[in-house]
Amino acid sequence: LGLVATRNALFFRARSIDFGEELYRLTVLPIFGERIDLVADIAPGTASSSIQGVASQGFRIFFRADDGVHGPELWTSTGQL
Repeated sequence: LGLVATRNALFFRARSIDFGEELYRLTVLPIFGERIDLVADIAPGTASSSIQGVASQGFRIFFRADDGVHGPELWTSTGQL
């Protein structure tokens, strides 16, 4: 499935018409329920960033992505928008 959990969220790859394939975050808020957010539009526009190898350590995730300019590189994020 490609799901990766951190201490406070669940991360996954998904494809949308607006952003192509990018990394998304699912958080569950006690009062408001579930919330899904785009972490970053790494490959701008509808291009896909080809996310691979997502792993977590504490509150941080690490993954390989291609921004369409520099080729595949290691990325890291706390998932904050």
